[in-house]
Amino acid sequence: MCAMKRIRHGLLLGMLLTAVWLTACDQTPAQTPTTITESPLPGAAMKGMDLYSWQNEAGSWRFAILPGTNRQKTADELVNEAINLEAVKSAFGDLPAGELLYWNNAQTVATADRLVLTLPPGEVVSTLRAHAAAAQIELILPAE
Repeated sequence: MCAMKRIRHGLLLGMLLTAVWLTACDQTPAQTPTTITESPLPGAAMKGMDLYSWQNEAGSWRFAILPGTNRQKTADELVNEAINLEAVKSAFGDLPAGELLYWNNAQTVATADRLVLTLPPGEVVSTLRAHAAAAQIELILPAE
């Protein structure tokens, strides 16, 4: 009989300790994990932004500014976001200070059928460099 009481008391004590432990765990403040996907700049794109440039059939320079990703953009994506030189200068002001803007002129299979990505003449590049600097945007040109 005495052994049965000890077993019962042991079980009750075990259940009580488990309940106390579970209650204590539930009251631990939740912490939001920091991940590497967070941008170091408030409002900045995780992988920076990409600037694309090409000449259309009429000879006008067209540009597209899109978030940087690990995949190649299609010609349709670029054409759908196409803007002129004045709009690019204006768009620099909409980007957060310190944003990385990679000028991407790499020809890919995804764009080769419709667009020839290339840098515009030097004076246009210089103008965009100056506007990017004024907006505190880090414009990174491809290796020349």
